[in-house]
Amino acid sequence: MKLIKKIAIGAVIANTAAICIIPAKPKENQKKEQVTLELERTINFNNPQKTLNEAFNLCKPENLSEVIYDPDFKRSDDYIKNRFVRHSRRLLGEYIQQARTGSPGHDICVADILEDVGNGKKREAFARKSLIDSRGVLCQEDLESCIYHENIHAGEARYGYDFGDSILKGRELKRLFDRGEIRPQTIIDIGEFDAYAAQLARADNTERKPSIVHKTFTKITVFEIYNKLNANLQVGALSPMERRYFEAKKRKHEKVIETLKTFNSKN
Repeated sequence: MKLIKKIAIGAVIANTAAICIIPAKPKENQKKEQVTLELERTINFNNPQKTLNEAFNLCKPENLSEVIYDPDFKRSDDYIKNRFVRHSRRLLGEYIQQARTGSPGHDICVADILEDVGNGKKREAFARKSLIDSRGVLCQEDLESCIYHENIHAGEARYGYDFGDSILKGRELKRLFDRGEIRPQTIIDIGEFDAYAAQLARADNTERKPSIVHKTFTKITVFEIYNKLNANLQVGALSPMERRYFEAKKRKHEKVIETLKTFNSKN
């Protein structure tokens, strides 16, 4: 993509990244000073849980009960263990490892169990230690945007996965996974496209605007995910169920997709 040539991406964090908008050919000091101002960090994590609580209250995520600061993974591990008391240690270990790893770049995540999908309950999200030192969450509004991203994931976990003509829940989803009709990484990618696109739409419509750095990376990330999935769709690399799921998300985010195409053509 053309825009990648003009963007330097650093360590990925909390649904955003530490990125620096750099001119292809810097011509003057004034431009460099502008970049420095864009990267200035104003958020304070002296009390991480307090900062998370403040952002949570401002974001008002309807599908999250709270965001818990969990630097040593203890709370999220316990969350999973409590739901797998009757399962094998091997399966329990796999779920815990998956929750600890999460999707690349997530320092706030919803640790959920497939069997629980669609049970109607709000979810807890867990914030990792790396959030504290991240250069990507520059202000309170950026953190609110990250929380909203997790709210989208929590919404699907709470009510079920939208396949366009049907909403599938725990048992149905597990059966599809077991049969190989949907693949974990593909479904994760489609879910990330949904959450990032929703995050971007909110950034355009909320009065509390996230930073230009945060918004720019969100655009880059969702466009990359969309391109990958759309290419797989065009060559028939998605299963029928995966195609239904992706096409439902495309219809949901038609306006965002058009915005992304315009953004890419100008960069």
